[in-house]
Amino acid sequence: MILVVSEIKYLGVRVQNDLKWSAHIFYIYGKAPSTLSFITGTLPPSSKNLGAKAYNYKQLERPILEYASCAWDPLQKTLIDKVEAAQHRDTRAIYYVLQTSQISTTTQLNKLEWVLVAERREHRRICLFPAMHFMEVNIELKDYIKPTKTKTST
Repeated sequence: MILVVSEIKYLGVRVQNDLKWSAHIFYIYGKAPSTLSFITGTLPPSSKNLGAKAYNYKQLERPILEYASCAWDPLQKTLIDKVEAAQHRDTRAIYYVLQTSQISTTTQLNKLEWVLVAERREHRRICLFPAMHFMEVNIELKDYIKPTKTKTST
């Protein structure tokens, strides 16, 4: 008997039966604060060591936000903004800035030299195609892309 479900977690990615990514994005958005609390608990919030906080973010938090992002990169602006909101929340925590502060999170991101998560996902997606072509990843390109027939002139 085959069980029909509306959502399943497969290889760490939540896949919905309508192929939307909202369940996965809300999952990672909800999972990320526990990692952030670990980072801020390890280093005191008032610590001036931004390098250590940023390093811990890149090693512990960012992989949660970007895991398998070539597969689930969302198209809806609300979902893109949800993932970006997680990075903004982390940036405020690293700088120990309250959400109501007048300091721009974008300015803080620029100081840390971090690009938007959406840009990082786009870069990974663009890099995946040549990696498939040159067989650097174990994905058969011919299974996903069929060559078109072209007419030759005589």
